[in-house]
Order: sequence, then C-alpha cells, then structure tokens
Amino acid sequence: MEALRLNPDKIIGIDISEGMLGNRTEEHAERGLDSRIELQSGDSEKLPFEENKFDAIIVAFGVRNFENLEKGLGEMLRVLRPGGKVVVLEFSKPTVFPFRHLYHFYFRFVYLK
Repeated sequence: MEALRLNPDKIIGIDISEGMLGNRTEEHAERGLDSRIELQSGDSEKLPFEENKFDAIIVAFGVRNFENLEKGLGEMLRVLRPGGKVVVLEFSKPTVFPFRHLYHFYFRFVYLK
C-alpha cells in the first residue's frame, strides 16, 4: 500500500457544526499552527471551494453524518485535484470481542478527551 505523505502549506478544516470547531483556533495559535490551519463552518454537500482545489481530503468520523452520502462524496471528488487522495476514517460499532471493548475504550477515554 502506498504511503500518503504530505507537507502542506495550508490545511483547511470544515465542519457544519460551529461547536465542533470550538476553541481549536486558540489551540492552533498556542502551537504556532494558526498560519497553516484554517477552520471554516460549511456543509459537506455544498463545499465552498472551486473545483480541483485540494491535493488531499481527509474525513474522520464524519461520513456517517452526511445527510446525503452520495452528494457529500461527490462534492469531495469535485474539489479534489486529478490524482489527489481521499482518506476516510470511519468505524462501525463492532460486536465481536476484543474489538467491541477496544472500540468502547477508545471512544470513552481517548476520542472524547
């Protein structure tokens, strides 16, 4: 499998929920990343970017919340440059031991912290 390695000049994060964007801007400033990371409120089904803008698109735990999956994925492809990469990190709730327990541990003690 080919490794995905980027060293972007700019990272744009987008979420429909202002609450999810929260105080991340302050955290980025404290880490000296405020000039590289920009957060915007927006809808996955109407991305506010021109076609072929991004070299890579990463979605973590968000695809499950798309109101219209096909439209959201289509928008991602619209703004992705030819040859670009899309990475989707998504989990379903596992039912088999030990994965079920690892999943619940992760979301209870790691992800929500």
